[in-house]
This record gives sequence, structure tokens and C-alpha cells, in this order.
Amino acid sequence: MEKQRDYSLLGSQRIGHVCAGFLVFLLLCLYAFPSQSRGQYEVEEEQPFWLRGLLDVRIARGGRAPSWMDRGSGKTRYGGRATPEGLNKITRFALSQLALEAGGTLPWGLMPRVQINLETAMDDEDRPLLIEASLRKEWGAWEQGWGVQSGVLPLPFSLEHTGPAWTPQYTLSASALNNWLWEESRTVGIEGEWWRVFRGNLRIGVLAGLGLGTDQVGWLLAERGWVLSDYLSGVNGDLPLPRRGVREEIFSSVMADRHSTRGSP
Repeated sequence: MEKQRDYSLLGSQRIGHVCAGFLVFLLLCLYAFPSQSRGQYEVEEEQPFWLRGLLDVRIARGGRAPSWMDRGSGKTRYGGRATPEGLNKITRFALSQLALEAGGTLPWGLMPRVQINLETAMDDEDRPLLIEASLRKEWGAWEQGWGVQSGVLPLPFSLEHTGPAWTPQYTLSASALNNWLWEESRTVGIEGEWWRVFRGNLRIGVLAGLGLGTDQVGWLLAERGWVLSDYLSGVNGDLPLPRRGVREEIFSSVMADRHSTRGSP
């Protein structure tokens, strides 16, 4: 049994290293193309302070298999229920997302921004989840300039999470790749960005950054696989894995932490 644990951990570590390299590759390649990934729905962000919220309530009816969020084999956010008679479909009234965003403009052009979500269906402690908390400074204009930001940062290259409170703008669920990135990846660090607009309204940008907290990236894929969901993880949250009693911390900067969070098989 101990050898089996070691093999599982080694596989998760290798997947984590591959996924981390893949994230860097996407960050350098995708950001060089025109992107609206930072263009969330517009508000008057030049005001000294702004506040907005999002309430997403659904009536959901999924397949018979319990959802991965209930440690089942279902590949969607809402699934069925296991009973002594078998697997049954259920209709549920769910609070899918309750988000609160705040920001503003401080002296010297500093722009703070914070987002907190409450999603009781996932987090056992029903605690607020910190999705983003950053401080940004820009020089230049929309046509050409550069900026620096630091804090709890979401991944910048999703072309789907451009709606209110970092939700998918056009569909309920994003692609499987972007779903995974927003479920398992939340970094704390610093980013530098340069952009310029060329003829034909072609905007090219380059972004580089340093961060920590993603040592467990890839563990979720190794044990659960790909799914279609719109759940957003907070830097202070964790995710259920298929094995009972085992959860993955979103923010972890030490690989050895896995030993203390894996629980009993």
C-alpha cells in the first residue's frame, strides 16, 4: 500500500511539472495575440470607489451519476444522487455563485481590486473565497503603455472568462481546459505587462510574471480527469478528490504538504 501511495504521488508531481510548464507556454504564446481577457463588463472604474455584485441562482437537473463535486463520476457541476435502489436524477435549487467585487482609483494612479465569492455547495466551511486581490499601476494609454500588478492574481489568458465576476461570458460552462485552470490555479505574485495597438486595431501585448502557490497543480487532473463546470476556486479554498476524506488545497507552495493533506486511502 505504501508503494502504491508513492507511485500516485510521483505521478501527480510529474503531471504538476508538465502542467506548470504548459501554463508558462500558454502565457507567453496566447498573450501575444489580440485578447479581450481583461475586458470584463465595463463600469466606471475611474471613480474613487466602485462596487458591484453578481447573484447566480439556478434550477439544475443533471445526469444520474453524482457530480465530481460530490466525489462522484459525473463530469458536470450538478449531477444525480446515489440511493440503495441505484443512481437517480434530481432537480435542485442551487446558489451557483454569489460574488462581490470592489475597486477604485487611489492617489498616484494605483488601482486596487478585490473579488470575494460565496459558494456553499463546494466549500464545507461555507467561508468566503478570495478570488482576486490585486494592486495595479499603469503608464501610458490604451494605444500603448505598460503596467505592473501584484497580489492574488487570476490567470490572464482565458478568452472565455470575460463576463461579470470572471464568469464565462457566452456559455454557462467554459471549455474543459479553462474550467481546470480556474478550478485549480490561483497564484500570488507580480506581473509586468506591455501593450501596443497597431493598424487595423490589432493589439499585441506581452506579459511576464512570478508567482507561487501552484505546487499542487495537476493533482486534480490526475485523480479526477477533465470536467465541464463553471466553479471558481479561491486562494483560501480546497477541492474534493474522488477518494473519501481527501481534498486538495488551492494554495500550496511546498510539495511536502501533500503528505499532510492526502488523508487515509
